[in-house]
Parts: sequence; C-alpha cells; structure tokens
Amino acid sequence: VKLKRLKTEAKVLFVEDTKKAYQLQLAKAEDELMDARRELAERKAMLGDLGTGLLTQGATNDAGNSVPPEKLSDYLEITTQLDTLRKHERDLLLLYKEAHPTVQRERGQMAALSKQKTELEQAFPMLKQVALGSGRGATNAPGGDVTAQVIDVKRLEARVTALQIIRSNIQTEASSVLEKEPEIAELERQRSELQKS
Repeated sequence: VKLKRLKTEAKVLFVEDTKKAYQLQLAKAEDELMDARRELAERKAMLGDLGTGLLTQGATNDAGNSVPPEKLSDYLEITTQLDTLRKHERDLLLLYKEAHPTVQRERGQMAALSKQKTELEQAFPMLKQVALGSGRGATNAPGGDVTAQVIDVKRLEARVTALQIIRSNIQTEASSVLEKEPEIAELERQRSELQKS
C-alpha cells in the first residue's frame, strides 16, 4: 500500500523507465532551448545596436521614448523615398540646370520629406539611430523590415523563456522521482522478499 502511494505521488510505474523518459524529455528541451538561444543571438546580431535600442525601448514601455511600429514604418519609408529622390536629382542635374522645373519639383519633394523626417525624429529621438543604421546597411539586410525583425526577436525571447520554464518543470519532476527512488527500491525489495517466503 505504501509502495503504491509512493509511486502514485512520484507519477512512476517503473522507476528506470520513468528516469529514461525524463532524460529524453530533458535532452529534447535542452536541444530546443539551445537552438532558440542560437537563433535569438543571430537575430539580435543582425539588428545590431539599432535593434538593441528598439528592443530596450519596447521592454521599458517608456511612452516618451518608444517608437510605435507604424511611425517606424513611416520613417523608414520617408528615408527610402529621400534616398531615391537624391539619386534621381543627381541624374537630373546631369541633364538639366538647377533652375529647371523638374529639378525644382524634386527638391520641393525632398524638402517636404525632410520636414516630415525631422518632425518624426523630434517626436521619437530613437529614430535617429535608424538613420545611422541604414547607412551601415542594417535596415537593408535580408528581411530588412526592422519592425518585423524586432517582433521576431521578441517572439524568440518569449520562446526561450517558455523553454526554460519547461526544462525547469521537467527537472523538478525528475528530481522528485530521484528523491523517492531509494525508498521505492527499498519497498520493492521488501515486497520481493515477502513474495519469496
């Protein structure tokens, strides 16, 4: 009766089989955790300093400093348009003089976009790091949508946390079995002795 109660408490039918099952579960959890940590480190490295700043802002939830995803997207779009207009202006200047209406129209568009960019940078100072990062190619990397990459990093951080909890739970359950193993073994030995006699 005591043996049955002890095995029920430990959720064990056969101690050795249960230990092997926990070892397999723990090894799988460790592998998944290691893979998730590796992928997280890779994603953070891809984002560089810019991503770290955006992730830190998101974690602190400081309304004065955090950049809403739609504002980040607007800012990146404005920056891309400005770069395109600058290149186009250089090409136009090879064909026309500065006073030409087409060149002036390009410059007017650039001035309007520059004003929008400045307003966004004043409202969200962290965006200035996006401009620095884009010069290094950080925002033009494969999968260059910074917002999506930041969201993916947060997803991976949540996955790592969940896997750590799962691993911890498996370790706790396995420890419970290991703690009760000597007592179960002793009771099984006593039962075996009684059956022999």
